[in-house]
Amino acid sequence: MSVDDTHIALENAVMEMLLAGDDPVLKTLRAQFAQATIKKRMFSGVGFVTDFAVPQDAELAQANALFFLADVTADLNGAIGAGFHIQVKGGRLKLLEGFTYDDLWPPLMTYKISYKYPPAVITAYPEWTPETRLLDYIRTLWA
Repeated sequence: MSVDDTHIALENAVMEMLLAGDDPVLKTLRAQFAQATIKKRMFSGVGFVTDFAVPQDAELAQANALFFLADVTADLNGAIGAGFHIQVKGGRLKLLEGFTYDDLWPPLMTYKISYKYPPAVITAYPEWTPETRLLDYIRTLWA
């Protein structure tokens, strides 16, 4: 599979959502992403992994040694569901992974991205919508 402009736009849109929010950890990770380069991108057939190289002098996020943010989902080409997560290791943005739930990763034409949480989490937030990030929940992942 090759990387085209649509794939890069999807990665950037997903990263924007995964790093969204008014929190010092997210602010630091956004700054890292702005400085990061792509070290390697691998496709598995059902998804991809993009490894980031963050400059050594970048500020580190003050958080758990290892955590994942995985509250973004997408509808690819109107038919295929996909999930995404980022890994943060040692306060540094490490990778983005995208994966389909039960299909091959398609050649991208269109996508719609939203937030998604487990039912037990959204029970506590009855007014939640897929366009809204649950920062209180997200903060528990790195606290």
